[in-house]
Amino acid sequence: MNFTKLFTSRIPASLLSKQVQRTYNKRAAAALLKLRRVQIDDDGLFPYVMIKVYIHGVTRFPRTIIRGKFNSSHKAVYNAARRELGSMELCTNPLGGGYLDVDMDKRKIYIYGGCQTFGIADHAKTQEILMSWTKYKDFQIRVGERPKPKQIP
Repeated sequence: MNFTKLFTSRIPASLLSKQVQRTYNKRAAAALLKLRRVQIDDDGLFPYVMIKVYIHGVTRFPRTIIRGKFNSSHKAVYNAARRELGSMELCTNPLGGGYLDVDMDKRKIYIYGGCQTFGIADHAKTQEILMSWTKYKDFQIRVGERPKPKQIP
């Protein structure tokens, strides 16, 4: 007697698919909750990308994250994040980009510019996300133009 056929024939297919979908969402939801909102290099001038992360088919509760890397392009930063998050069964959507000028010694961060590939990120939202992160809450975070270096007379 084939027990698999016996048990699956008594369970409606609609219940089986919901159960599988719920397991998938729980695993992805756990990954989404554990996801670091900010992952940028410690010092220097580098591009960043603002990314919306969500569970496939459930776009109602996305999470906005910031990713930035020194000596990289906006597209490379996004592709690295997409590969990492894709392995966690999460979907991504780039919201825009810009540049971060991080000075750890002076405890300052400047957010400015845009990205030709993904457009200009909402720098005010980026500032809000960085300020909410414990590592940068004591930093002076400014949005606008990149500060011009002082000229020596």
